Amino acid sequence: MTDTDISPAQSVLLAVQLAIKGQIPTLRTLVFLHRKTLHTELVLRILLSYLPESLESSEYVPFLEELESGSIREDLGASLIQPPIWTVSTVLPLLRLNYEYHPNEATVLSILEFETLDDHAGVSLLLKKTGCVQIRDSTSDPTVGRDLRGLIGPFMYGDTRIKRRKMLQNSSLSLQTVEPHEDIASDNKYLGWEEVFKWIVNQAVISWKTVVEVVEQWDGPGDVDLGGYEDGTVWLDEDDQQHLETRYARSVLATAYLISEESEAALDGVQRILMRIITLLDQDRIPTLQAACALLSPVSDIIDESGLLSPKNLSSLRNDLLDEQNPLTSPKDGSIKLLHALLISASLCTRAKFPISIRRAGELALLQDEHEQKHAFQSLIHQIAKGPKEDDKYWIRARNEILWLWSWGAEELSAASNTLRGRGIFGQLSKEFIEEEVFKTFLTNTRYTLARSIYETTIDQPLPKQVLHDAIVSTIMNTYDNATNANKTRGGLKKCEEMKDAAKAQQKAIAEKRVVSMCIDAALAEDDFETAYSYVMTSLKDIAGRAHARCPDLERNNLGLFAEPAPKVLDDWSWRAALQAGKYERTMNSVKPTHLGNTSGDLDIRHLEQRMDCLSQALRLAPRATLQEILNVYRRCEEKLEILTKKEAAEEAKWDADGERQNMPGGFAEPPIKQNVTASNSRAAEEAPMSLFDLSRASVSRAQSGLSALSMLRGSNNTTHEATRPGSRTSGDISRASTQDSSGTRGPMRKRDQLKNVAVGGLASGVGWLLGAPPVNRNGDEDVH
Repeated sequence: MTDTDISPAQSVLLAVQLAIKGQIPTLRTLVFLHRKTLHTELVLRILLSYLPESLESSEYVPFLEELESGSIREDLGASLIQPPIWTVSTVLPLLRLNYEYHPNEATVLSILEFETLDDHAGVSLLLKKTGCVQIRDSTSDPTVGRDLRGLIGPFMYGDTRIKRRKMLQNSSLSLQTVEPHEDIASDNKYLGWEEVFKWIVNQAVISWKTVVEVVEQWDGPGDVDLGGYEDGTVWLDEDDQQHLETRYARSVLATAYLISEESEAALDGVQRILMRIITLLDQDRIPTLQAACALLSPVSDIIDESGLLSPKNLSSLRNDLLDEQNPLTSPKDGSIKLLHALLISASLCTRAKFPISIRRAGELALLQDEHEQKHAFQSLIHQIAKGPKEDDKYWIRARNEILWLWSWGAEELSAASNTLRGRGIFGQLSKEFIEEEVFKTFLTNTRYTLARSIYETTIDQPLPKQVLHDAIVSTIMNTYDNATNANKTRGGLKKCEEMKDAAKAQQKAIAEKRVVSMCIDAALAEDDFETAYSYVMTSLKDIAGRAHARCPDLERNNLGLFAEPAPKVLDDWSWRAALQAGKYERTMNSVKPTHLGNTSGDLDIRHLEQRMDCLSQALRLAPRATLQEILNVYRRCEEKLEILTKKEAAEEAKWDADGERQNMPGGFAEPPIKQNVTASNSRAAEEAPMSLFDLSRASVSRAQSGLSALSMLRGSNNTTHEATRPGSRTSGDISRASTQDSSGTRGPMRKRDQLKNVAVGGLASGVGWLLGAPPVNRNGDEDVH
């Protein structure tokens, strides 16, 4: 190098710059080459004025000693370490390429020829065979990370340690215009790595599977394999390491937008890329793609705050993805959230048989063209309409996914739930248009009950009644126009009839509930509780429904962030009528029941039981907020019923205790004192008649005993007559006998009367046994008399 390489003024300016950066070895070489210009006094002034105070004295004291002694020399450190670095950066990559990694496809190239290659040619040569196995085979290719680690790593190691120093030295000593040191470094020392990043981005267009393997198997520029030649020193500065990692993350994010294949497999690959880059950047982890599509979580507001959803960023999506000013590929939280939202959007559309790529989803979100979004939305709806006809879960999930694609879940985290525009890939379409198309799809696929539950019986109707009416008419007319059969029981005309009947059936059910409720109120107004009770337990029990609507959206998104509004009323008549019937109290003017049935004979107890039945129906139908009131009425009825029941039981017990059974008509005398309890019980158990057959048998046995007694009586009469035959009695004797018979003893009875008494007595005894009454001891009575 001669003195004419740079001018004296440039050498002075370069010395000042080197002193500011504290690069003493390079400054020593510059002073050695320009000793006439940079004399000792000038160099000392530069060092005193511009040398950093934080620089260790051990680094510049030897240089000051050389200046004082005049024995300054050129720094030979680079030339001393050049042979080992040359081996690592030149021989090792070429040896691995031709003899270890790809021996069957070796490249005939000498060491001298390889040494003269520039960065672009060297990277292209070393990575020429990388990813070829992945293209031919669908399995994973572990050689991708090996080539980047074992070929590019050593090649870039030499480029950083030797080639960069030569470039800096040559450029600094042959300056034509003085520029900052950072600009010089940025123009030269990262050129090799930029070629590697460009190769990664280009592979996204050729084979996205190779890109996925690169991201999963290679950790970036710091991940190298020097084959045991490491010297224990850090070969990349901290600033260089951070810069290269940022560039690597940007290139990886750029690949996600360049994958053009529209398939679920490609989207899964983007998910793997995104999860890997989040791990490398040490950010919050994201759920799997399947879980994210099922959860449909709201997208963070950081996207809106960073201004990424702007039409001006559309050019950044299509061009210059590796540019430092590109906001979409910047490794920041906002760009990663946006990419994740676009990934979920593309996955939802692809699963619905409307495949789109990440780039297409980004164009719909960033372009914000209503015509483009409407065309894509109609294509998506057309594919969704081909789904299963009888699966309501499928249609509910499809509607939720469409609404998420419209707003990206912004409604769940903002108070403005009725916004006219969203921020998703269908954000420029109005929500009313989205809901109307979904409603028409429900009708076309005969999901009438589901459509009614979502668009008529929810908390807030998604569509106005007029829009619903117009949508129904439009769907019916469209179905009629497309019908090919004039028969109303088949094809399109059958659907038209079903759509009309669905609305009529709902109106008829509402009218029936209201009429029955009005009948109950009218009966109570006339004090005809029996009629009202009959309506509650028969008509109202069959037609009444739930009082308030269930809200699927609140049940699915039960986050507890906001107060839930009151649910919409479905049947506000049935439960109120049942409650009024349960509150009715019997008065003197109340209509008395015509029959009691199996209920209690006490009218007050029967009335309370009927009121509790009505309240039970009200509890089944009433909304949650009124349950406490109904339960209070029910509790009061229970208390009154308990009091009346106890009172009735006490009266029955008192009547049984105080009643005189012997004085009752048809009653029996008191039972005799039992001597043998066991024998009496067993005999009673054996003789007590339990049925009509037992009664008949008991009557026959009593009749037989009566007949035997009659025969004995007849025998005694004959003996008496025989005793009186020998003599005759006087009139006095006859009169005394008559007086005695009339006063105490029974006179002779006619045979007809005796037979009648025997038959009637046997039947009466049998009936008494059936009732459990003890028999009368007539023999004892006769003995007394």
